Amino acid sequence: MNLPVSRKNLFFVVLAVVAIVAALAAYFSLKESTDTELSGEFVLVEASHREFDGSPALALTFSQPLDARTNYDRHIQVFEMPADSKKLAAKPALGSDERQEGDGDSEDRPLQNPNAKVSTAAIDVNTLGGKLVAGAWVVGENPRMLFFPNVKPDTRYVIKVNHELALRNGTKLKADASYSILTASVAPAFYFASNGMVLPAKQNGGLPVVTVNVPEVDVQFLRIKPDQLPKFLDSVISAAPRKAELKRGEAEDDDRPYQDNSRKFRGAVNIYELDTLRTMSDSVYLGRFLTEKRANKRAVTFLPVEHIKELQEPGIYVAVMSQPGRFRYDYQATYFYVSDLGLHLRQFEKAADAYVSSLITGKAVPGVEIAWLDAQGKTIAHGETDDDGRASFAERPNKAKVVLARKGQQLSMIALKEPALDLSEYHTNGGTYKPVRLFAYSGRDLYRPGESFTLSVLARDADGQPVPSQPVQAILKRPDGKVHFTSTWQPDDSGYYHRRIDVPADAPTGFWKLELRSDPADTVAATVFSFGVEEFLPERMKLDLTAANAPLSSGKPFRIQAQGDYLYGAPAAGNRLLGVIQHERSRNPLPSKLPGFEFGDSTEDTIKGRQELAEKTLDEKGGAEIDVDLANVSKRRSPFTVRATVSLLESGGRPVVRSIERTWWPAPVMVGVRPLATGDYVRENSNVDFEVLRASQSGELKAGQALPVRLFREERQYYWRFEDQRGWHSGFTETDELVQTATVNVPANGRGKLTLPVKYGRYRLEISDPETGKMLRYRFYAGWSARADETQGNRPDRVALKLDKPAYAEGNTAQLTITPPHAGEALVTVEGDRTLWAKRIAVRGSSHVMSIPIDKAWKRHDLYVSVLVLRPGNSGEKVTPTRALGIVHLPLERGERKLMVALDAPKKMLPETALKVRVKVPEAKGEQSMVTLSAVDAGILNITRFATPDPHGFFFGKLRYGADQYDVYGRLIEKMPGVRGKLKFGGDNTPKTTRSLPKKVKLVDLFSGPVKLNANGEAEISLPVPDFNGTLRLMAVVSGGGRYGSQEAEVTVAAPIIAE
Repeated sequence: MNLPVSRKNLFFVVLAVVAIVAALAAYFSLKESTDTELSGEFVLVEASHREFDGSPALALTFSQPLDARTNYDRHIQVFEMPADSKKLAAKPALGSDERQEGDGDSEDRPLQNPNAKVSTAAIDVNTLGGKLVAGAWVVGENPRMLFFPNVKPDTRYVIKVNHELALRNGTKLKADASYSILTASVAPAFYFASNGMVLPAKQNGGLPVVTVNVPEVDVQFLRIKPDQLPKFLDSVISAAPRKAELKRGEAEDDDRPYQDNSRKFRGAVNIYELDTLRTMSDSVYLGRFLTEKRANKRAVTFLPVEHIKELQEPGIYVAVMSQPGRFRYDYQATYFYVSDLGLHLRQFEKAADAYVSSLITGKAVPGVEIAWLDAQGKTIAHGETDDDGRASFAERPNKAKVVLARKGQQLSMIALKEPALDLSEYHTNGGTYKPVRLFAYSGRDLYRPGESFTLSVLARDADGQPVPSQPVQAILKRPDGKVHFTSTWQPDDSGYYHRRIDVPADAPTGFWKLELRSDPADTVAATVFSFGVEEFLPERMKLDLTAANAPLSSGKPFRIQAQGDYLYGAPAAGNRLLGVIQHERSRNPLPSKLPGFEFGDSTEDTIKGRQELAEKTLDEKGGAEIDVDLANVSKRRSPFTVRATVSLLESGGRPVVRSIERTWWPAPVMVGVRPLATGDYVRENSNVDFEVLRASQSGELKAGQALPVRLFREERQYYWRFEDQRGWHSGFTETDELVQTATVNVPANGRGKLTLPVKYGRYRLEISDPETGKMLRYRFYAGWSARADETQGNRPDRVALKLDKPAYAEGNTAQLTITPPHAGEALVTVEGDRTLWAKRIAVRGSSHVMSIPIDKAWKRHDLYVSVLVLRPGNSGEKVTPTRALGIVHLPLERGERKLMVALDAPKKMLPETALKVRVKVPEAKGEQSMVTLSAVDAGILNITRFATPDPHGFFFGKLRYGADQYDVYGRLIEKMPGVRGKLKFGGDNTPKTTRSLPKKVKLVDLFSGPVKLNANGEAEISLPVPDFNGTLRLMAVVSGGGRYGSQEAEVTVAAPIIAE
């Protein structure tokens, strides 16, 4: 039938449109089938040699998508054939030995190596003489591909695939298959071998370079100008991270902005970044170096930088490396300086000490000039080390940016921008040392708007002795940080201050802070008294929750005993008890013993549960028993915190709330891991170091041998999708790619070390424990906000220290037992707000005991003994110099200055009568001492868990360690085997005011003011008790000269008849 032309054209147009639509539908259907098996035959399409995550791998391509969670190893065997069998007898399979012209590299498809040869001929797939290879097959980003990574170059392999290999739905291959693959030679590569900055002099043999099939390299050396050192170091060293700068969970967001703008000049650096060095440096040498020739294998060659005249002037050098005859967008770069000076710096609040030791011998180096440089590179302070290698500075310059050590042709340096050594594992916390210490206390720390209270302050020296009368500056700050008032207080003759503090009627609620300074010029207050301002009602009941202290485990119940009582003495019989159980993953169930270590499975981070407890009624004694069902956590793979929050209801329904929590452990011993980097971010294209341990529920470290390790890269593919109900919205699909397998050994009572290479993106580290069957999973991110490598070596090895006594008197000699992880030269110091005593000794790898005389002038309580053990380098054994650190508090005996206080008060009394209390301090007989007594409603104190003021603990308790430590040992270029390279040529935040609520409940807070003890060390104090039913807590604070005491007691106040 003949159609008109117009209708005929229309027919073909419609036909074309239909064909296009069908093709698009087929395309998008194929794209959506990544995780869905297509209909059709399941066959093995081809075998090939490809790259998998940058390393050579054998690859199998199938017609259907595979399941990444299935183990295919049992169905595939790989044989390595002898070296003399490389020649294939048959012609290679079509397409296996060459790629079609125009095929480009694609991120969506692993690169097939054009030099590899593949055969299926029977003579080639014969495994006679072959060796079975151990390894694991991994499903690739394309789910139709299996990879066997880390194969050898220029080696023939035979792959045997069993027909039992199946898809998730059970579909199996039609037949067995065999392939012979001759792998290609390795592509040329070259890079600097270390991320360190300090090249130990006369030890390493030179600057290490790694090459693969690159016979020679060109290296240009740039020397940083002396006046540009601070600027350069500022650009390559990241500052110490702020607290809570990176919250957990931020690593899950790919759209976080890049926050670290410092240039690294290390690794692959583009030409534009390198060009910024032109104003900071001078080009001093360009040379071509011959490298070690090892065909298809990694070789380490040392560039002899110490023997090149142009590089012998002290300073930082930037080395820029390229391959002769190749011109790329970026170059391999690193920066370094050569030195034998191991510089160690300790900065106190005002003072500083620099110690210099030889990296070769570990011994002190005298006569080293120590210079403090400002931002312009000018020296603003300097000194010289003595025979112990120490230079002391009574006043450290606050504007310094770099500390430079120099002697002859040697130098070493520390950028003060970098983080101090991580001392989180050492018990160094406490209050801040001040020459004049101010003990501030009151009867409670929670007040209503419009209330007034009396604040008491005792001024003493660093050892709790009275100081001459002097004014104290007081600054009261509101919750928003604004100053409410500034005042100067004067003491009485005994050094006691007391002031009435008026809380405004419209005071913003929140935490107020009263800062007290004996020196108004101090930036840090001597004491901060914090108190809350809230509208509240005192509690009228108390609730105690008790349970066994042991960690929870499978098969053991979490049983809680609850006891409720009215504060006027009667049991809360018949009152209702409500409760909620919550559970969430505990990343570190041992934070004080093993800070920074993570246990369990990071995939359980989002698992949180909440369960209401059945209502209970207290028995006639006010007791009840609560059994917590652990079924929700017993199936978990991580430690979980189980928290019970229990509410005891008053007759009117107002609750008294208390909580108790325990940690559930899925196994008696678990694997823990801690990255040596800061936070969950590491540098891309770097080696990441981890510490690995096995810990029991009590924190005891256990041994573990050959724990299997797997490193996955988690790849997310984001997309946009339109739905009628939701409109446009984004989502992602995620696939896992196994990039590294290894094992790690954990010594008994110690930690194993694990180093893994990463590129860019999300990673998941898995470590299995064959003994328990449990697996650790830890997620981290490589790239973006990662800190520079200079910030990752700041966690030293530990030296175990033990003192022979719990405390020491002046003139005693302390016996210190030192157990170092290695032998070496030890620097032993006693420190407060400066170094008070120092000595160098030689220690062996076993325990060493030394004596430390307690100087009579050390009348302070921020004393610490620190031991720095320096292990010298050894070029013969390829040992890199390192250090280990131990810190222990040195307590002074002050038990004789504790006054024993007794309170003689009635156990029970009537309201609206006088409370008479006799305070007895027998040790204060014949001395001038005073006491203050508070009587406060326990229902108020229970809200904030207020502790009775303890002046003895304040003045004689442990203060925090006063030094920040820095050194170069974490930035040394490590030693490694290699050969010396030959030179070829070259020469809303405004707080709302509070509306005061009606004061229907009167608060009881009675204070005696200062009362002098009589000659017998006694005082009788009478306090008028108002109309009140409940419990009063008596709190007495006694001070006399340099001795102190405190005591508490409870008095029940109850009328004959109480209506509740």
